[in-house]
Amino acid sequence: MSKLNGLIQLIQTAVDKGATSIEEVHNTILIDNYNLIKLIKPLNKITENIQELQTRSTSSVYHIIRLVNQAAGNFAQFVLEKVEIIQKTDLNPTNVDNMKKTTLEIKKTESSPKWAESGVSILNGVFGDYLHKENNALSTPMQFYHNDRPLCLTKESLKNAYPKHSDKLCILLHGLACNETVWEYNGGDKTTYGSLLQDDLDYTPIFLRYNTGLHISENGKMFSKLMSDLISNYPQKVNEIVMIGHSMGGLVIRSGCRYGTKQEADWVKKVKKLFYLAAPHHGAPMEKLGNLFSGFLKTIPLPYTRLAGNVADLRSSGIKDLRFGYLVDEDWEGYDPDAILKNNINRVTLQEGVSHYVVTGSLTKNPDHLMTQLFGDPMVRKSSAMGRSRQERRHLPVNDHKEFAHIGHIKLAHCHDVYQQIKTWCRQTALLPI
Repeated sequence: MSKLNGLIQLIQTAVDKGATSIEEVHNTILIDNYNLIKLIKPLNKITENIQELQTRSTSSVYHIIRLVNQAAGNFAQFVLEKVEIIQKTDLNPTNVDNMKKTTLEIKKTESSPKWAESGVSILNGVFGDYLHKENNALSTPMQFYHNDRPLCLTKESLKNAYPKHSDKLCILLHGLACNETVWEYNGGDKTTYGSLLQDDLDYTPIFLRYNTGLHISENGKMFSKLMSDLISNYPQKVNEIVMIGHSMGGLVIRSGCRYGTKQEADWVKKVKKLFYLAAPHHGAPMEKLGNLFSGFLKTIPLPYTRLAGNVADLRSSGIKDLRFGYLVDEDWEGYDPDAILKNNINRVTLQEGVSHYVVTGSLTKNPDHLMTQLFGDPMVRKSSAMGRSRQERRHLPVNDHKEFAHIGHIKLAHCHDVYQQIKTWCRQTALLPI
């Protein structure tokens, strides 16, 4: 019910702000037209009177739209509250023990459909910072997940979730607008890189879900805190941690390690290997194009194009961080996030004492094809994923790299060949970056 309420609030806000934006465009067009008529001096006074009357009428119409929108939203929330009360009443437990049992059974069986969870993840990717700011119920809190449900970080809960827990952890972080289901192989059998590493090399897999619309640095700080809580409550001493980050997930790993190191967090010292699956260390071309396109639209002196440019700029802070691969607060604090291709990135080196491995895909079967060189997989270019830069100080030295031809960006998160390579690297003795 809380998510339905969140959806209602989001729709209300969209209608309200949409009506305001359209009203502004409408008024701009009216002003331009009336200004032309006012050039005819004999018509000046009567034109002003007509303009004032039309402006008031137009404003009244849009005000009514906003009032109706608000009333409809309030009514929908009222109905949901009543439905929730009826559902609780229908349980009709005969005593407190039955109530506890019923509540427990509901919690065990309650699970949103995957399509609904995917929809929420997409919303968080595009507007997640706004949802978080407004305390909207659709905002995804950062949590570890197990069997499609949030994992409670207590010793008892972790023991129950992982009866065969080991001293080796594999933490998996998804990318933009996704959740932990992106790791699942096609077929719905719950096979993932995590489950395979558990079977083959005795790693305990733990999946992170987070709001990908927030700044990467904000997620990095929360991730470091969550890792500390996990290590503190894990049923046994942890001796080794490996992490697999897909796309944005790889950047959240680096940010988390950076903040964890600054805080002298114990978990950072246990990290041995980091795997980056098409992580845009030096930015993603699509976001650069998006920045250019929205900036171009706003330079055209037409209300429609300016409106389109402003709407495009509503995309989340997380997406905008992907323009250049921002990892820390200093990259974005105090700067205009919509400035055209303005790079304010601070140098963040790879985590010391850890082995770093990169996996890339390609749009075409031939990795040297022009389309692949320009667009990569096609979300991330190879040079960015490998941390290569024309500026030597920004070059990121990694231990090894493997490219998979004709494997797209999302497929890299659930590909048998990619897993085999990760398993091979996991078996190797950890090496320092070259």
